[in-house]
Amino acid sequence: MSPGQNDDDFSPPRSSAHPLRLWYTSRGTLWNDSMPIGNGRLGGMIRGVPTQEIISTNEDSFWSGTAMDRLNPDAASTLKTVQQLLVQGEAPKAELEAALGLSGTPTSMRIYQPGGDLWIKYDGVNTSDIGGYERWLDLSDGTAGVYFEAGGVAYKREYIASVPASVLAVRLTASEPGKLSVRVKFERPSDGQNRFVDKSYAEDGHSIFSLYSSGDIRAVTGARVRYLGGTSRQIGDNVQVMGADEVWVYSDTETTVRCQDPLGEAKTKLAAAAARTYQEIRDEHVKDYQELFGRTEFSLGESTDEQRSMPTDKRRQTLGQGAFDPEFVSLYFQFGRYLLISSSRPGTFPANLQGIWNNELSPGWGSKFTININLEMNYWPSQVTDLQELNQPLFDLIEKIYTSGKRTATEMYSARGWLAHHNTDIWGDTAPQDIWAPGAYWPLGGVWLVSHIYEHYLYTRDAAFLEKYYYLFYEAAEFFEDFLTDYKGWKVTNPSTSPENSYKNGSITGSMTVGSTMDNTLLRELFDNLFAATAVLGKPETQLIRNVKTLRDKLPPLAVSSRTGRLMEWIEDFNETEPGHRHMSHLYGLFPGSEIKRGDKKTWDAAVAALAWRVSNDAGDMGWSRAWTTALHARVLDGKSVQADIAALLVNLTHNSLLDAGPPAAFQIDGNFGGTAAIAESLLQSHEYDDQDGGDGQRVLIRVLPALMPSSVKGRFGGLVARGGFVVSAEWDGGKVTKVVIQSRIGGKVSVTAADTGVKLASEGRDSEAGEVLVLDTVAGGAYTLVGVSK
Repeated sequence: MSPGQNDDDFSPPRSSAHPLRLWYTSRGTLWNDSMPIGNGRLGGMIRGVPTQEIISTNEDSFWSGTAMDRLNPDAASTLKTVQQLLVQGEAPKAELEAALGLSGTPTSMRIYQPGGDLWIKYDGVNTSDIGGYERWLDLSDGTAGVYFEAGGVAYKREYIASVPASVLAVRLTASEPGKLSVRVKFERPSDGQNRFVDKSYAEDGHSIFSLYSSGDIRAVTGARVRYLGGTSRQIGDNVQVMGADEVWVYSDTETTVRCQDPLGEAKTKLAAAAARTYQEIRDEHVKDYQELFGRTEFSLGESTDEQRSMPTDKRRQTLGQGAFDPEFVSLYFQFGRYLLISSSRPGTFPANLQGIWNNELSPGWGSKFTININLEMNYWPSQVTDLQELNQPLFDLIEKIYTSGKRTATEMYSARGWLAHHNTDIWGDTAPQDIWAPGAYWPLGGVWLVSHIYEHYLYTRDAAFLEKYYYLFYEAAEFFEDFLTDYKGWKVTNPSTSPENSYKNGSITGSMTVGSTMDNTLLRELFDNLFAATAVLGKPETQLIRNVKTLRDKLPPLAVSSRTGRLMEWIEDFNETEPGHRHMSHLYGLFPGSEIKRGDKKTWDAAVAALAWRVSNDAGDMGWSRAWTTALHARVLDGKSVQADIAALLVNLTHNSLLDAGPPAAFQIDGNFGGTAAIAESLLQSHEYDDQDGGDGQRVLIRVLPALMPSSVKGRFGGLVARGGFVVSAEWDGGKVTKVVIQSRIGGKVSVTAADTGVKLASEGRDSEAGEVLVLDTVAGGAYTLVGVSK
């Protein structure tokens, strides 16, 4: 075979000179310390073992089975009993009835499953002879690599997950000809003698295939081997290459979720890949990846030579000593974008609790889609860091949830419209998940999800997109018109929870209640988005719209505790059972929502006090929770706390791979995405509107550096996106804005301010002295340069 000449540079790598590289001088001993690659559909975790590489593979549609009917047949009759008990304050009795009559049957929906491990075992290379070892993940081009020396020969491996070729690809090279002798095999699991594979075999001298299943889903993983020089043979379910100069391994996994003949599909894709050179596939991959990744540039300043010289794991660990490492924080920011690009592409399923990377048959929380914060957090960075199209898998899933949720609304709640509870899977399951009062019976999951659809509209102003999904808002409102009940003069959700938290009401401890603060905030947001979409699209005001306007006015307003001065979490002034609870649900209106505004000083101060109370009681003890507190601190313009949060997130709640640590020792990816979004929120905010000139209040107000980390004295960013379709770049020095460039994608007026850094902005002889806001009247495609002037 003749794949092409090996023109590698086999000098030792200098990853310390690459600011966008994660790099290590030791192999990954734990799965959590492996390097992730992915193309949205296929994922691989790379340990980087010199003598025998193990790539843990995943395919995003391989779950524990197909769709189920889990609706409890007694739900409709039980609901009335639960509602009556909650109004009477009998939470424990209501929770028992809910456990029996509202819980899904069976309790759990489908869970995400691992593929298996692709082994590449070197023959003739001894562990005791290894030197010069390094492994890396290069965010600039979406490649990973391993380098080591043995017996006077330098060996190098490179790994990619290609979207255009739809395969995982590995290239093996050596500094001397004829030194590559390897065996390629697939096992599931790698330490269990392949006991979860139904059939495995080799064929045509260079291909291997393994067939396995989970429930009703059948899957196939195949690999195809090409090489330069040497010889090969197939033996058993292995392909063995001997004395080669260069080896390529292509791998694919297919399931019956996507095609009727997964074996045929895998063979077709592998044959297409094998017909091309590795370099051709690599070049195509890099072009595809960089088109997304290269949209945003980011720098919080320069690190020291000593910091740059440390491998990623050592560098992360030294953050606990207190020194700010700006380039490392910038690397972490971009790593979050890399993960989203790698785990969510149009045509795939959304990034789940672990993105697409899972090696457990029973992963934490099923590695599903938890929709009372976690799935939503996965997509927080998508709009602001200019990865808008990566939301499409989320929007596709919402449509599946809608279909399932209509039936749940009818049979469980005797209502029109649709809803979802706090978990779902790739089939859009909407029956309650778990027998668990703090979370299972919360009916607002779908409402939170559709907020992402309206956010996409706010960033793009794409009316055709809004028209496509308008029915989701309309029919969600239909459900709540039927579902809301009366309580002390208000219209409330019943049952309700403040997701996953519990309260004390005298001698009673409970989780279920009516009309939690989060529910009311989410519903006001849903109704307002429906009203705005109706106006934007020029739709008539139906009777439903008129009814919902009345309902909105009857929702319980945000309330401040007369005892504590903090924003109340429940409809009554209860105490939390856990003051440092990981969920900040009652602060949804602060972030990611925007109901809580600085102009309403009483409510704003109460929200700030509630955040301070939670944090003082050790909230943020999971990666995703700390990411949420970081975003909240950014929203309240507290850059000092943002910096402290990021340090805590990186030191205490992040693995050496920079993957988020959910609960202790586990991996849960939402903290990575939330961390990236929170850093962006500290540098650019656009959730407010400005009407200082007596306008209609719908002119976006862009705040530049609203919560800059104090140790980021000098820096820049480029390509962050503000609502309204404005692409923003900025530079700062001495903690103050020096330059801002606004690029307008769709035109229109926008207000810009850097007042939070003590700077006014000036442009073409005009400045922001009046109200510290500069108003630009932009045209589509126009670019506007502003300079910062100290006041």
